[in-house]
Amino acid sequence: MIMPEVKKVANKFKEYGMKLFTDYPVEKNEHCFMVDNMIVYLDQEDDTLAVSFHASAKPEEVANNMMILNEIDGLSDIFVMESFVYDLNDKFLSGEDAHSLVRRSIENEALKEFATRQTYIEVLTKAKCHEC
Repeated sequence: MIMPEVKKVANKFKEYGMKLFTDYPVEKNEHCFMVDNMIVYLDQEDDTLAVSFHASAKPEEVANNMMILNEIDGLSDIFVMESFVYDLNDKFLSGEDAHSLVRRSIENEALKEFATRQTYIEVLTKAKCHEC
């Protein structure tokens, strides 16, 4: 059975159109929500939330989500935990490891884009135009 506090948190996500991927009880008085770019833990015993944001989350997203969470009535506090990410093997990484993986991914994408553009430039500059 869903506790009223759990339902209140889930309804807040729904109110703002935040995609709730899954939610499940963790322990007797704790519940976990996996939402868009964050994981939220509700401790019903002391009415607190602990939030972990995806390492690639933009500051604007984090600020907006924190404002939404602050609208939940009856919370005594909200704690922000380390960022997280899943690697290609679905391994959970947090903190600096998560940020390093995101940084490497961004660098790799930038290098791929650069190589692709260089190839296009090479083809265009060396191509011979026949009856343009």
